[in-house]
Formats: sequence, C-alpha cells, structure tokens
Amino acid sequence: HRLRNSSIRFSSTRDVVGGNDNRPVTLFQRYFTDPRFIALSSDPGTRQQLVNAFLQSTGQNGNDLVGAGFSTSAASVQRRDDLTYTYVAPRTTFSVLAFTSDTQVLDILSTQFGLGNIHQSGLLASVSHRLTPITSVNLQGSFQSSSGQNQPNSDTRSLALGLSTSLNRNTTASLGVRFGINSSANNSNRETALTASLGMRF
Repeated sequence: HRLRNSSIRFSSTRDVVGGNDNRPVTLFQRYFTDPRFIALSSDPGTRQQLVNAFLQSTGQNGNDLVGAGFSTSAASVQRRDDLTYTYVAPRTTFSVLAFTSDTQVLDILSTQFGLGNIHQSGLLASVSHRLTPITSVNLQGSFQSSSGQNQPNSDTRSLALGLSTSLNRNTTASLGVRFGINSSANNSNRETALTASLGMRF
C-alpha cells in the first residue's frame, strides 16, 4: 500500500532454497539479493544505495567472497513473512522491517549433523539523512533471534552509525562505528568497531 510519502508492504513466500549450488558470491551480491533489502526497495538503483550505505556503516567490503547461504549443499524449504514500512522525504529516508522465517532442511544427514529446522525472527530499522549534496549520515539498528533443532537459541543485536562524503569528483570517504552483542546459551560476546575507508576511482 502506497501513501503520499511512505509505503507499507507485506510479503509471504515459501520456496525451496539451497541444493547443490553453493558457489561463492560477493558480499554485495548476497545483501543485494537478500529478501530484507528487496523488501526495503524493489528498485535496483535505490536498493544498491541502501546496500552500499549498510556496507559502509558496518565496515564491510562488498567485494569479499562469501558462501551463497548455509554452509551446506542440502536443500531446504523456507517460509518467510516480511512486513516493511518506508518513509521517504527529500533529504531523509526511514525504513523498518519485521520478519520471521522457518527453514526445514530436507537432507536427513544434515539434520543429524545439527542443521535441522531453523526459526528466525527479527527487526531491522534504518534512517539515512543527506546533510549536504555530497555528505550523508546513516543509522541502523537490528535485532535477530534464532532457534533450531540441535542448536542453542541465540540473539544478535547491532547498532551502526556511519558518515560518508565525497572529497572530490573521484574520491569518497566514510567513517563508521558499530556495536554488536551476540548471546546464546553456550557463548556471549560483545563487539565494538571503528572503521574508515577511502575510495578512489581511476
């Protein structure tokens, strides 16, 4: 449903994911095709900006190679529900996403080795504000809870603040700070990171 400056979207999907195709992809591709970012924006250009802002604020390199999904070739049936609210102003964009998913691994061997049914739910909120035509600041917070067969329950919380600017026509710079808490029955840890990056286009 689309309002004057905002939109509300609900999606529910059920599909078979995984299988034998577990080829590595770049971190940017993984986030770009992630249902959470797709729910935030169906427009590829806008979604690219959202992913790049997220990568900058969390200090991640979008060119790094990662696995396409679970570290297994087992196929699984995934049911996912997403509810998204997005507000767009001339200089500010705000979005919040609530999601829940249930994944059932179809490979009995994977289940025996601890990759059984997985339930995840979470909340992702972000706000981006353009201070000047070349400088923007963004804030993102998230919470995710996971539980599964043969796996301890775990909760992940994160908060990231980033500032990005263009120094000249071919140079960009960004500065970010990130806080994270990961807690489970077996282990809990905290993370604090300060990141800076400089990009040059030749």
